[in-house]
Amino acid sequence: MKSVRIEPVNAAGKTLFAIDVVCDCGRNGLEKVETGDMSFRHLAGVGASHTAPYTLRCTCGRTYQVASQVNHIHVHQLDHTGR
Repeated sequence: MKSVRIEPVNAAGKTLFAIDVVCDCGRNGLEKVETGDMSFRHLAGVGASHTAPYTLRCTCGRTYQVASQVNHIHVHQLDHTGR
């Protein structure tokens, strides 16, 4: 991935961040595989607001996983087998 933009989101009592991944090909506004939503702002929470891991897919075929933890968020590229 070229970059990741993380923006805090004001959400009543929840610790949420909007995640925008820029793919190696230069595109952003990726598709959330689990829901089919294409967006520049995919939400991820930390602490008590942590969210289940999800996968973002670019139109070029590359995929990235967003996984929130107790106090941080991991974003990494998945290989062609989805790992």
